[in-house]
Amino acid sequence: MTNMISSRSRMRRLGMRSLAGCIALCGVPAAALAQQVENYGPFLASPIPFSADRGRNVSVLDRERPEYEPTGIPVGGFIAFPEVVTGVGYSDNVLGSGTNRQSDGFVAFDPSIRLESNWGTNSLSIDGGGVFRRFFDVTSRNENGYFADITGRLDGERGTYLLGSAGVRRAYQSQYASDIPANTLGNISYVRSQVLLRGQHEMGRFRILGAANVVGLNFSDVRSLGGAVIDQDFRDRTSAIGAARLEYAVTPDFSVFGEGDYTHIAHTRKMIGTLPNRDGEEFRLLGGVSFDLTALIRAHIGAGYIQRDFQSDAQYPRISGLAYDTRIEYFPSGLSTVTLIAKRDIEEAVTLGISGYFANTAAIRVDHELMRNLLLYIDGQYQRNNFKDIDRIDKIALFEGGANFLVSPDWAIGGGVNYSKRKSSGALSGPEFDEWRATLSLTFRR
Repeated sequence: MTNMISSRSRMRRLGMRSLAGCIALCGVPAAALAQQVENYGPFLASPIPFSADRGRNVSVLDRERPEYEPTGIPVGGFIAFPEVVTGVGYSDNVLGSGTNRQSDGFVAFDPSIRLESNWGTNSLSIDGGGVFRRFFDVTSRNENGYFADITGRLDGERGTYLLGSAGVRRAYQSQYASDIPANTLGNISYVRSQVLLRGQHEMGRFRILGAANVVGLNFSDVRSLGGAVIDQDFRDRTSAIGAARLEYAVTPDFSVFGEGDYTHIAHTRKMIGTLPNRDGEEFRLLGGVSFDLTALIRAHIGAGYIQRDFQSDAQYPRISGLAYDTRIEYFPSGLSTVTLIAKRDIEEAVTLGISGYFANTAAIRVDHELMRNLLLYIDGQYQRNNFKDIDRIDKIALFEGGANFLVSPDWAIGGGVNYSKRKSSGALSGPEFDEWRATLSLTFRR
């Protein structure tokens, strides 16, 4: 059960960065549908991660490919891994509009660097980079993103460790998300800052994990298609999160767990016009299993109860119900991996006077190693958002496919096509539109 940072995990991280280059350029709906290649966002939306590696099954994206991995540049007690992803893309509905459809091309430039310690015990890593998009005609969609993170870890005996991290990043919400206003001319940018402290201790078959996380979100205003400023300051908030998990290893390949999470949510602006903002708290109690039992399947399955309460409960009634998260990997052969995802969670709304909605997500992804250095993928995702106390249901679908060609340890090429569609029904329905997007990327790394 020891959760040490191994050479396998390091190489996987480096490999995933190159494999994700094309997908990042595609502009997959980031807020509407989780887009992380390897796990579709954190399991159970928790600050405590789950490790899928039990030394049995190895997925296509897990597999080590040392002949195609960068070796890095030694810098004292660290190794530097610089990387530059460049690319071009095309969208047939860059504004995400059902009536004012405009096509446009864009160029992308994503430089980054990672410093990773090469010490025998303990570790320190520093990441930083930019995410830039430039559209040829619709320049209001240009993006200037960035990120910087630092993570340190103290390793103890018998699987005990203490980890601390801090980071800040500027990103952009997808036009497919249900928690943004309709008919925006530009993308809504936001700055996410976070501080995290996490620890783990093992006692025989038991593993105890705890985490404390503070996350701040600061949203920028945006202009409508008509040119008016749409204020987003009411969405700025700070969330303080505490989580604890107890795991028990029934066998080396099968474990059960229980987890409890608490989140306190405080908005910077306490009023939205004449209405109170959505300050409150959220509770989660979940349990489940994690296993890697055969040569065919490994999985994390969790389910339980989630409850969101608001300080102004007269305006915003409680949202509560079933929460779940299922991640199943099926290995029909050593060259293919099929990933199944099903999850349900609560999200905050932006509609005036409305509390939030349940986001129900299902996804399937197939990765295939056609050759040692040629990886193919197809992906389908569907999300249904049921709003609380109003007549509105949003449905978002995404289909994509592509390939990643690892040319050498220094170079990789990626390409992909995706189709996204957003529908909304009910008396207070949101916008409806669809989009085709294609990309081609070139990655250089050392």
